[in-house]
Amino acid sequence: MASQTRKIFVILPFSKEFSDVYHAITEAARLSEAYTGVSYEVFRADRLPTGTTIVDAIQNALTHADLIIADTTGANPNVLYEVGFAKALDRPIVFINQREYQVPFDIAGHIYVLYDRDRLTNDLVPHLMDAISHGIQKPDAFTKAGRAQESQTARKPSAFVSYSHVDYDCLRRLQVHVRPLERKGIIEIWDDTKIKAGDKWKEQIEAALDRSVIAVLLISADFLASDFIVDNELPPLLAAAEDKGTKILPVILKPCRFARDENLSRFQAINKPSEPLLTLDEIAQEQVWDNVAREIEIEIENRIPKKP
Repeated sequence: MASQTRKIFVILPFSKEFSDVYHAITEAARLSEAYTGVSYEVFRADRLPTGTTIVDAIQNALTHADLIIADTTGANPNVLYEVGFAKALDRPIVFINQREYQVPFDIAGHIYVLYDRDRLTNDLVPHLMDAISHGIQKPDAFTKAGRAQESQTARKPSAFVSYSHVDYDCLRRLQVHVRPLERKGIIEIWDDTKIKAGDKWKEQIEAALDRSVIAVLLISADFLASDFIVDNELPPLLAAAEDKGTKILPVILKPCRFARDENLSRFQAINKPSEPLLTLDEIAQEQVWDNVAREIEIEIENRIPKKP
């Protein structure tokens, strides 16, 4: 249950043309609730209470907002007027702008998020989830000059996949089955193939472990024999299972000592240790992978606040 409510004021043109953008912002706030422990109230100028002038209502809303999200697409005069108010009040602002439109010169020095209009769910929502978290917790990041956030990794919840490289073919099959979940834009299926040349691999792994809500373990003798897995991946995952309820989901690939491992055998495997995946026919293997994808989806859906 969220313990507090933060206000997010959205600056948008009043035109119905931007209703889909407003919906994307409210969806990002709703999804963020599950992962920040914070409840967000999203509102905008044309939905403020009546009884006072619109200028006074906007100034009051800006003054009391914990975060402001401003869409500067097309340099709409009303939007820039409200942005001027917000900047004068020194409020934390997340700027967003449709990628094909030029960013207004007076905010070009600020951090902003670029988005494609036809990819709001997969493009804008994940970046806003990240922006909402950082904008609330570290507002200075959005009031100081910076660079455009075209490709910043969003802080989406992660399903962490731990595996031995000997079992890479099994990882590839799992990746196929979970790809539709990634396409939804609300979760990252993370494994070490996501590490790019030049990345600090240890930091990448630690960050993915930290935001994981479910961990899929591809168990085999090679997995259990891996010093790297046993020393670096399993300890934080097992600790997260105890401390924050991270779900551990073993998949038994090959005959091994899983059932005799006191640390791992306490977690219910997706398939019976007596029926390792690679002993099954192709159809039965595909059913196991589909069951894994279903468990990931259920775990994520259970953590997302339901719409009233």
